[in-house]
Amino acid sequence: AGGIPVGIPILEDKGLIRDLLARVDGVILTGGPDIYPYLYGEEMRPGIGNSDHISDQMEIEIARQTLKNRKPTLGICRGIQVMAVAAGGSLIQDIKSEVSNPLSHWQNSTKDTFAHQVEVAESSKLAQIVGSNKIWVNSHHHQAVRVVPDELVVTANAGDGVIEGIEYPQHPFYVGVQWHPEGTTFVDKPSLRLFEALVKASRSYE
Repeated sequence: AGGIPVGIPILEDKGLIRDLLARVDGVILTGGPDIYPYLYGEEMRPGIGNSDHISDQMEIEIARQTLKNRKPTLGICRGIQVMAVAAGGSLIQDIKSEVSNPLSHWQNSTKDTFAHQVEVAESSKLAQIVGSNKIWVNSHHHQAVRVVPDELVVTANAGDGVIEGIEYPQHPFYVGVQWHPEGTTFVDKPSLRLFEALVKASRSYE
């Protein structure tokens, strides 16, 4: 999409995190392990997987900083969950245990395979980016956003009601998606458009 990727090391010092973020024009919060339930005020429930507390705290700090500083941010899978928790939201710890009649959100096929459709809110930035109100996505997660904080809005849902997209309307680009657009970028225009939109917003960041 024209951007230059820069890897961020695991950092615990908030000052170092701020210094590093000052050197980049945009951020992608990627997929990864389950977020520690303690960080959103819940006890562990059946189905919860492994967590990395240091990564959790670092990425939550990054999400808070990029929200505050209006830095373009794209959250992918775990990334959308980090965005929600950073702003005071909570998560479904295990979809199979907590959602009635769920779709298969943990596909065994490769990430370039579509699993289900999502409905995208017409007035959302996400709809403007992907160019449609209904798109096909892959799916490789067993957790999802449960409670969306006041400043964020839901922009996409799967057919079973699971939240698949959130954004902050007053931010130039603060968009989270539950699927993995990096897996379908080379076979799907809406997936590529997400990264193109992030790069475009990053070029405009001051």
